[in-house]
Amino acid sequence: MAFTKTLLLCTSHVPSPTPDWGEAWVREYEDGWIVFVPSEAPAWLQPIMEYAEANHCFTIAFSCGWVDVDTRFKTYQWPEEPTDQAICVHCDESHHVDNDHQCPEKE
Repeated sequence: MAFTKTLLLCTSHVPSPTPDWGEAWVREYEDGWIVFVPSEAPAWLQPIMEYAEANHCFTIAFSCGWVDVDTRFKTYQWPEEPTDQAICVHCDESHHVDNDHQCPEKE
């Protein structure tokens, strides 16, 4: 029987919700991604991949739920989720905005 090691990292070490994984084989799951350590990787993944290889890790798991940020690796701040709420120029309040928006304060 054989066992493999997995490097566990926070999704803060991934540059975006839709990163370039290069040649890596990736499996998305509810809390992040499982990445099989590739032989070549995009620049953002390279130091993580090298660390995983040096520590005999076969996979890297990026999780948003239960893993702390590792200070050895760069972190990224993802943009806020898109929203249909915006600050109205007429009343300075946040409410639904679309092409037919009519500010209640202006009516």
